Amino acid sequence: MTLPDDFEWTTPHGALGPDTLLEHRGVAVVQMHHGIDGVWRPTLGRYKFPADGLRVCTGYDQGRSGADTRVCRHQVQLRADVDKIVQWREAVRGNRLLKESLLHPFP
Repeated sequence: MTLPDDFEWTTPHGALGPDTLLEHRGVAVVQMHHGIDGVWRPTLGRYKFPADGLRVCTGYDQGRSGADTRVCRHQVQLRADVDKIVQWREAVRGNRLLKESLLHPFP
């Protein structure tokens, strides 16, 4: 499946190697982890469900393809979640004192 244009694969800041973050509006919606056992494990929606979507993949390409498919399938919910996160970030950026009183959308 082809990803929507506003979702993009990127590399975490300071990391070397392949793109392991799939972001929408600066929020990581998928993160791929390469274990010491050589297995790739992508997670979807980690900001909301820390253990959701943990899959074991035979390789990077398979993990990335599966992540693309899941993002396409769940893009409506992911967009809504990212909108909430971006609104919270903008409110806090506008007034840092609100950070303590303004609840994060996914604590």
